[in-house]
Amino acid sequence: MKRIVGYFDHLHFTESRLGEPVVKSGTLTIPVSGLLTLKGHPLNDGTLKQISGYLVFAEVSKSARKLTEYIGDPRHPQGFKDEYLVEDIPPGTFDENATTYLLEGTLNTPVAWVDWEVRARNFELHTDS
Repeated sequence: MKRIVGYFDHLHFTESRLGEPVVKSGTLTIPVSGLLTLKGHPLNDGTLKQISGYLVFAEVSKSARKLTEYIGDPRHPQGFKDEYLVEDIPPGTFDENATTYLLEGTLNTPVAWVDWEVRARNFELHTDS
């Protein structure tokens, strides 16, 4: 397994699928598939190869996601349910040394569009690619 530290700004999430997050000992791990890398990322080889793996955020002080569930098949939705907020980590003290990470994509369960905000001190991408 490869561990890429940093380079979050060189990732493209729009077409990605995000799995159920796991929070353990201050670390947030999110399964991801369909992730694309941008020029400048160590895994970018100039092709549009999709990557699967895990987004790993350490020393997390915030994880909040806005979900908009699809009605019917997400490829041809019949509409959307009302947006709602899920906080994976209870609101706590603002950590001025943390970085705010913003990502988006389609959540696997429930099937929903997600806008996700994570505040953490460190980020790594774990992948077999």
